[in-house]
Amino acid sequence: MTLIERAHQRALLQDLFSKALHRRGGTAVLHGPLGCGRTELLRAITEHAVETGALVLRADCIQAERHVPLGVLRQLFTASPGTPDVLRQAFFDLWNGAAPRSAPAALKSGHPPLPSWAAGELLSLVHATAAKTPLVIAVDDVQHADEPSIHFLSRLVQSIRTARVLVVLTECPALPAHAQSPASDALTSPYVRRIPVPALSPLGVHHLLSAHLTAREADCYAASCHRVSGGNPLVVQALLAEHLDHGTVRTGKEHAPFQASEATARTVLSMLRRGSPELLTVARALALLGEWGGASSISRVLELGKDRVTAALEALDEMGVTHEDGFRHALVATGLLEDPDFHEHKVLSLATARVLYECGVPDLTVARHLINAGDAEPWARAPLIQAAQEMLAAGTPGLAVSALELAVQVSESHRGKAEITAFLSHVASRDNPGQLLRFIDPLLGYVREGALTGRCALSLVRHLIRYGREGDALEVIRTAGSAAEHLDAETAAALDHTRCFLRVNHPSVTWPLPVHPHVVRHRPWTGAAAGAGTTNGTELLERVLTNGPQDDLTPQALQVLETTRADDASLESALAVLEALTYTEHYDLANEWGSRLHDVATTHRLSRWSALLTALRSEIALHQGAPVAAQELGEESLGSLAPSLWGMEVAMPLSGLVLAYTETGQHQSAQQLLDKPVPREVFKTRFGLLHRYARSRHLLATGRYHAALEELSACGAMAKAWKFDTPTFLPWRSDAAVALQKLGDEEEARRLVLAQLERPGGDSPTARGTALRVLAGISRPSERLTLLRESAMLLSGKGSRLELARTLVDLTHNYRNHGDHAKAEMVAQQARFWADACGATALVSTVRGHSAEPIGPCVLPDCPTTEAESRAVLSEAEQRVAELAALGSSNREIARKLHVTVSTVEQHLTRAYRKLQIKRRSELPSRLISTPVDGTTGSRPGSPMQTGRPM
Repeated sequence: MTLIERAHQRALLQDLFSKALHRRGGTAVLHGPLGCGRTELLRAITEHAVETGALVLRADCIQAERHVPLGVLRQLFTASPGTPDVLRQAFFDLWNGAAPRSAPAALKSGHPPLPSWAAGELLSLVHATAAKTPLVIAVDDVQHADEPSIHFLSRLVQSIRTARVLVVLTECPALPAHAQSPASDALTSPYVRRIPVPALSPLGVHHLLSAHLTAREADCYAASCHRVSGGNPLVVQALLAEHLDHGTVRTGKEHAPFQASEATARTVLSMLRRGSPELLTVARALALLGEWGGASSISRVLELGKDRVTAALEALDEMGVTHEDGFRHALVATGLLEDPDFHEHKVLSLATARVLYECGVPDLTVARHLINAGDAEPWARAPLIQAAQEMLAAGTPGLAVSALELAVQVSESHRGKAEITAFLSHVASRDNPGQLLRFIDPLLGYVREGALTGRCALSLVRHLIRYGREGDALEVIRTAGSAAEHLDAETAAALDHTRCFLRVNHPSVTWPLPVHPHVVRHRPWTGAAAGAGTTNGTELLERVLTNGPQDDLTPQALQVLETTRADDASLESALAVLEALTYTEHYDLANEWGSRLHDVATTHRLSRWSALLTALRSEIALHQGAPVAAQELGEESLGSLAPSLWGMEVAMPLSGLVLAYTETGQHQSAQQLLDKPVPREVFKTRFGLLHRYARSRHLLATGRYHAALEELSACGAMAKAWKFDTPTFLPWRSDAAVALQKLGDEEEARRLVLAQLERPGGDSPTARGTALRVLAGISRPSERLTLLRESAMLLSGKGSRLELARTLVDLTHNYRNHGDHAKAEMVAQQARFWADACGATALVSTVRGHSAEPIGPCVLPDCPTTEAESRAVLSEAEQRVAELAALGSSNREIARKLHVTVSTVEQHLTRAYRKLQIKRRSELPSRLISTPVDGTTGSRPGSPMQTGRPM
């Protein structure tokens, strides 16, 4: 270490040595904080002494050997290089002759083991040696010296005033400052010169840096280096070495300030280990307490006198480790706490938590210390639970789990353990759904014992149903509802939510849930009750499944979605709302919010909800007529959870993926999924109904019409039994009609299609458009064009794009059958576009031109990019008229359809031709595909003519 700001100390030591050379022996004690250069000064004076011909006897004291009798003297007289043989042999003779007989008794009585006569003989030999050669006796860290050696050194100091002997000792002050160590007591003498060795000043740090850096760099770094190191030379050297190792100097870039690193923390820890154990312990307590680390708090944590703690804090400040009751850098505190030798970590962490709790520190801080301790006491139950709720809200469920596990451990009541375990199961399964499985049986046991009741018990029903334990779920429901007349508002609300959940997801069982007409809605796990007007998403879904699309659905749906939080109850309600929007053909809104909520679930690491929302987005894509996107989402969803963790809900992604494979012609992949075994209890759930429907669609697509019809009939029977018989949810009748048509039973097929049109939701765009296409196939040729054009118009608004492509294909064939090839080619162009956009390439091959060859992919003509073109957008009325014209409708048919005059139709078409820069009707499809509707009000998302690329 470079000696900076130590010229005065060196001069004093050299002066004392010069006097000793002239038989005016003396003693110097270098004292100061750890790491400030006491040892370096000792080395400097001993090197100077050797250069002048003096003999140096040196000993280094360590804490671990302070109880080894005469350990320091043994180093001085037997281990120092150049020790005269006579002195070495004399020490051994005296030790072997006197120590074995007297040492045990002497140590026990507190007297030195070396008898007075032996010490006297050794002193005589020291003086005799010094008479021949000047002698320097150097002892580093004398505060750790053994007591017998201290007594001898004390006698030596008193006897060298006329000898050629210099004694130089280094000492770190004892704690507290006014309590002298044995060495200080023994070496107190007016002939002892005490020389302080303080930390460096800012200027001293600058000088030290200048020895290794350029002047400009030293100017830039000096202030930050002093701020981080406190002027401690050892820490400054560590910071500089770290800085140089990383090559952050002499780069020509702007000079960043010095920062403490892990290497700096290791240097401080090593330095503190050289001090007293008490100093290190106080430093660790300060690291644990952080901003609450005052002397009083540390004293209570360590059960140590406040004066001793205050002295230790002062010593840490003098060392430059701390400043204003805190560490100069957080990494130092971290290093102290992560030290493998910190064996008292658990005990001190627990003590710290207790003191902080008594001081009113926030529960979150108290809980973190308890978690670090891995232990708790009964008083900690409430702060642990409160902290777990805060951790959960902050997105750290792992810490919340640790806090709740400790809370269960210290809870003294059986009911308390049950309720905390219920909360723990909820938290633990957020980012690891598999954790839930280990809690189900213990929670069920608590229910049976009567320790777990109310909404906590009812929350278990969902988990039991998910894993096919219907009987256990019934038992919990009967237990929770047995005191129906005495239920509190929370339990009544939980019963209401559970009833809705079971009704829409597990409708095959009549659940014994009592009805409470006056219920205050409650969101489980949050402790917050919502007003009676709060919308429950499962209620909306139930209404849609039972009664079809609802006029007031959208505002109520948005009310739920816009207030969704990252918790199970809220996401359960939101998922149901998204399903309700999907089954009312609000596809764009459902898809937008599905994506948003998926991001929320992913951000909060809610893996189960992320998987469910991805599966729902796959289903939405199917309803939109985008099977390729549905396939990607379905595969992502199915692969994001282990099969064992899906439970009954596995049918949700499976059914969507089977349908996606079927629609894109990947029938082998669909069959492989269908061959995978699923729990038989699945088919008692709504998801199981969707799975059966997907199987029937696969059978239909692969030409197994009898099997498809049987499966579809079974789906219809289940839907009717459960009162879920709405075509926006399950259009089984139109699919069964296709199978019947293929089997030659057109009369029954017609009956089913007409029945579907009469069902609630049967007049919605996709449901009605699909039914009309099927109906056209079993109607008289004179009726088919009208039915197909109406189907196309319905589906082109906001219906399924795939169903639109099918309708356009059928419409193309019908125009050709009527000999109207111009219109057939107009519609075929649109059919190609939408079939390609949907990934239904097999569908394109069914549309053939005059050459009887398949029509290739749709290629849009290049559009001019003039300023006039950029303004050429159609109004809504022009767009609608142009779309109908592109489908082959005459002006009179368009007028009748839109309830306007023929003249109005002609005017709209004229303006549309001008804006689109075309001259004839046959050019409409290609130009409409890439032309937007002006404005946003009244535009029809998903219109086939609205955009040049599929959504």
